Amino acid sequence: MTFSERASQSPRPPSSTDIAGRSEEFRASRINISKPIQFIDNAAFRDANAWERFVETPLPPATEARASGRGKGAISDELASLVAAPILSKEQERYLFLRMNFLKHEAELVRRQIAEGSRDPSAVSEISNFLESALDARNQIVAANTRLAIFVAKKYATPSLPLHELVGVGGEGLIRAANFFDCDQGNKFSTYASTALFNLFARAAGKLLGGTRPLLLSEMKYADFPDPKAHSSVQDVEYRDLKENLGAVIAQLPPREALIIRQRFFEGATFQDVADKLGVSKQRVQQMQVTILRKLRELVGETLAEG
Repeated sequence: MTFSERASQSPRPPSSTDIAGRSEEFRASRINISKPIQFIDNAAFRDANAWERFVETPLPPATEARASGRGKGAISDELASLVAAPILSKEQERYLFLRMNFLKHEAELVRRQIAEGSRDPSAVSEISNFLESALDARNQIVAANTRLAIFVAKKYATPSLPLHELVGVGGEGLIRAANFFDCDQGNKFSTYASTALFNLFARAAGKLLGGTRPLLLSEMKYADFPDPKAHSSVQDVEYRDLKENLGAVIAQLPPREALIIRQRFFEGATFQDVADKLGVSKQRVQQMQVTILRKLRELVGETLAEG
């Protein structure tokens, strides 16, 4: 039985939402036959029952009721709709990662069978079907973890880095994190992805403090996603260095001003939270932040000049 025949007989899992979207990269007309299809390999993909295990077997049932409220808080109805998908159990998450990568593995096998320079329409369509099914699995993972992107984004949201923009980029970050994650390394995907998101948003906040409006999508490079096989990563070191450098600059501020910046940019406090703590109005905190950010830009400039 060919790959296409097996694929046609096996029901595909339902698409979770359009959060990750129907990417053009998986349309048959855009598949680059000469380029290898990247996936996280697993020895089980070569077992005799691999197709039955990773394609024909349905998603495991949830082992317990999982709450889906984390990350909602005070957000718009539009963002609240993004966290409607239930949280995946450990077994469900592992199944989806293995399914996604197995289907990419199968697509790569078909690609290798195609003669160099050939563009057999049926083979290209077959690859497209495998990748579409892999995309469905990835969409379910991303939808179940969107609340994580919102949770992290809320800690860095400011008038200059609005929440909806951070959440959008956070969704793209989840997609890339899912592509790089190896579920056999013993780490939770939420831990792996949150590290990448914190690094991404922290760099954006650092650029903002330095007077540069960050282009968030351009910040998202391969280095943003640590190797899940490593116990530590270059990104962890960079993140610590960033916090230390910003901390040194913030330490030059008067205590009251330093508190505002730490509360707003590093602890996720709202203007009202800071106002209540300082015993002033929300509008006063907003005014003070504008003045403090201007001062910080000058201090960052002096620090760079000295370096």
